[in-house]
Amino acid sequence: MATLAENFELGDLSIEVDVPGQRWHASGEARAVVPWGRLFGDHEPYLDARASPERILYIVRDPRDTLESLWRFEAPATPLGEFLTPDRIRHWHRHASGYCARVFWVRFEDLTGDRFESVMAGIAVRFGLRSRAPEVAPPAPGGRYRRIQEPVGWSPGAGRQGRWRDWPAEWRARFAAVIPPGFLGYPLP
Repeated sequence: MATLAENFELGDLSIEVDVPGQRWHASGEARAVVPWGRLFGDHEPYLDARASPERILYIVRDPRDTLESLWRFEAPATPLGEFLTPDRIRHWHRHASGYCARVFWVRFEDLTGDRFESVMAGIAVRFGLRSRAPEVAPPAPGGRYRRIQEPVGWSPGAGRQGRWRDWPAEWRARFAAVIPPGFLGYPLP
């Protein structure tokens, strides 16, 4: 969300937020004004009544990383292997499928990797966004858009891409039995 707010003219989207037990990177405080706060919705199931699908951008992550992150948020005292039940994996798959069938979605890894410029251009076209003036948000050399390099958001954020690679074969098999290969463009074994 910080990347979108940094690169496009979006107006004032700030909100004040209080997150006990975490700190805002920019200030180190639990209460902070989040500059792009109204860009971010939530993790609730998609409902047509909440917003029209053409106004929603859904950022997805590798489903395995997402479920590990969900575990850290919902049940860190429960062993991960117990948390990753086939029913929980199915429930998450239905949730993500419901969003992605209706809205414009992009992969987190594409926002942080080599496809950054083309993904940002696609977002601009899809939502009719105007780029910020170069003096406000100078782009990277050879690019049109500015990448956010510094940490943003809340901490502790113990997440890391690819942590699922450390899972035992049993957990990977459980996941692969529920999530179809190629879901959301990820090569799921």
